[in-house]
Parts: sequence; C-alpha cells; structure tokens
Amino acid sequence: MTRNIINSIKKVVEKIQAVVNTPEKYTIDGDETCKHWLEYLKIDNKIRLFPNFYSSWINYENENYLVLVNHKFLSHIPYFLQEENINAGAWVGIVDELELPLIGDTDILQEILESDWEINPRGFKQVQFDTVVGNYSLKDCFSNISLYKIIGRFTQKEELNQITGISLTESRNYCLLPYSPEVLQEFKNTFENGSKYIPFENILASYVASDFKFAYLDLYRCIEGLQPLYFLKDFYDKLALNNKSIQDFYIDFYETTKLEPKLEDSFKKLLDSININYKYADKQNYSPDKYLYRLRNQIVHLRPQQTNDLIPKSIDCWNLLMLDMLTIIQNLYVANKNLLS
Repeated sequence: MTRNIINSIKKVVEKIQAVVNTPEKYTIDGDETCKHWLEYLKIDNKIRLFPNFYSSWINYENENYLVLVNHKFLSHIPYFLQEENINAGAWVGIVDELELPLIGDTDILQEILESDWEINPRGFKQVQFDTVVGNYSLKDCFSNISLYKIIGRFTQKEELNQITGISLTESRNYCLLPYSPEVLQEFKNTFENGSKYIPFENILASYVASDFKFAYLDLYRCIEGLQPLYFLKDFYDKLALNNKSIQDFYIDFYETTKLEPKLEDSFKKLLDSININYKYADKQNYSPDKYLYRLRNQIVHLRPQQTNDLIPKSIDCWNLLMLDMLTIIQNLYVANKNLLS
C-alpha cells in the first residue's frame, strides 16, 4: 500500500500553519528520490515509551530501517545499524505517521516560512526541510529523527523491542530507576545476547519502568509465559501431537477446559529446571520460588491489613532482586527453548 504524497505533506504543513498565521500556501520540496521514499516508505511496527521517544521499524524497497526519535548514542552505534541521511520524503512520512509534534518557537517558524523560497507552478512556496534560515531549519522545529539501515542480525519487525532495548542501553537514556551498574549491564546482556524467544517487550518495559514494583512485575511476566508450557510438556509428549506446537496445544487446552496449572507449583518446577546463584531471593524466609511468587501477589493484590513484608526495603535490595530476575529469565529461556521452538 502506497502513501498519498499530497495528504502527508498537507498534514505536516497544517501542523505548522496551526501556530503560524499566514495566508500563503506551502509545500515541502524534494526530488524524485524523496517522492519515492514518501510514497513507498512503510512503518511496520512502532513503539512509544515516553511522550517524546519513539522507535519504529520501517521497510523501504525490501530493506529494513530503524527510526529513533529524540535519541542519541553516547559512544558507538551498534554494529548492525548503519546511519543514513534522512531525506525530505522520509522525514515527511515519519512526521506524518508518528504524528510528531512541533517543538519550534513560533517566531523561528515565521522566519523560516517568510524566507525567499521558490514558488512552484501551483503557487506553493517550496520549503526545504533542512535549509538553515538564521540558525534553524524546518526539521529543527520538530522532534529529532535519526534513521538507520539494519544491515545484519535482525530481519523481523517483531524484533523492534529487542533493537530498541539495545539502543537504549547503549546510551542509558530514558532509564528512570536507580539501577546499579551491574543491573544495567545485565539488562544490556539480556537485550544483546538473550534467547530470541524472550518476550523483550516486557524486558524493555522493566528497563524504563518508573517504580521497582512495576519493573519486577514485567520481568515476572516473562516467567509466567513459560509456566503452563512447562507444566503441560509431558502430557503433550504423550499425545505425540506432531502437527501442533506446545504453545498451540496449551491455547486449545485452556480454551476447552479453562484449567490452568497451580501457579506456585508450576513456578517451583520451572525454577528447578535451572541452577543459578541467587543474589537475593534465596536469602529470605522462603525458598526462591515461594518468595518470588508471594512477592508478586503482594504487589498485584491489595487486601485488608496487607503487610507487604516481602517487598525489598532499599534500592540495593531491589537491585539484587532485579539481578536474580534477569538471570532467571536468561537461563530459563535457554534451558526451555524446546517449549517455544
């Protein structure tokens, strides 16, 4: 499906004219390459973690690209990304599709629009999006857009969460919690080297969480996804369902019976399938599986006279717990990849 070039340009121009009162008509100028980008650029997946941060998976002429909005790498760009110069067509398409807001001062926009631009045969002023007028160009009045060609490793739009996580941990931008260097490194390791079956959407949500409790729950969800599969694996093998994956079998089983394994029991069996050195969870008054499961319940549920006695009392304790959770997830998804392949 191709994009309507005129409509995209019109929507960007309308954003500008909503704050700059001018009777003149404008368009965004570009050559044939720009027009082709604007027409055929396709945003296949997008993530918005914060009001001013976006990442997007883009396809153009059977090549995949990553768009990062309001993000800068501090040291080096990951090896699988190649930075590209953004042209007028790609810029208009991204501003339009992601609905990026104006951030420029009205006086600056007025100065840019009133500059001496060429006028096309239809009477529209042809504004160059990257030509500097005074100290600013039109693109400086919108969110900063960076375009990267994906040159290796990642080929599927569903991998956007993992790529976004790698990008954020390379710069440590948008990390709100006081994670220790060890936890930050473990997040980085998980994004870069974790099993492809890990639900990276939850890892990403944990990395950018605003509260340790939320961060913990998103990591716990990664474990919950494995619990029923591990519980039903022996039954699945006995049925010898060669034409159905265990994930599909579980879906059918639940939809038909509405039965689920007892969560605490299945959690113990799952943790027993790996051997790790706990930093925090085995130093409580319960076994790791009981502590982690009951902590999850204390966070999720609100009951009369609830004590919340299992919740870590300090930042240092939370960081140790987060190390446990990230280590558990990485090991579980390696040890149990047969459940997901």
